Amino acid sequence: MQHQVCWIGVVILLLLVGCAAKYQVHPGALDVTDSAAFDTLLVAESIIDQAKQQPDLKDIQPALDGLVKSYNMARAAWLAYREGLSRHDPQKDVFLALQDALSALEGSIQQFKGVQR
Repeated sequence: MQHQVCWIGVVILLLLVGCAAKYQVHPGALDVTDSAAFDTLLVAESIIDQAKQQPDLKDIQPALDGLVKSYNMARAAWLAYREGLSRHDPQKDVFLALQDALSALEGSIQQFKGVQR
């Protein structure tokens, strides 16, 4: 799981800098930001799914709830971003909201990982 946390940081870094030189954009992605956000959401979803399979969630439930909430907000921001791109009407505020949501998601992952230790 430690690799997943590192990967999410790399994906968000790519998103923030817009560096597409070495990043392989997914087929069907609307642009590199769309692809990187999708990767970030996949990593978070995997962490959430793995956590839910633990036999005792009592100690991690509040952090897991926060992670799920951040995931849902990031996913909604990603969908709004994709909608704007598909209409050929990308808006800067929607892009910035996606960046903020993905940064918050990374913070929630870090917090969750700290609770899991």
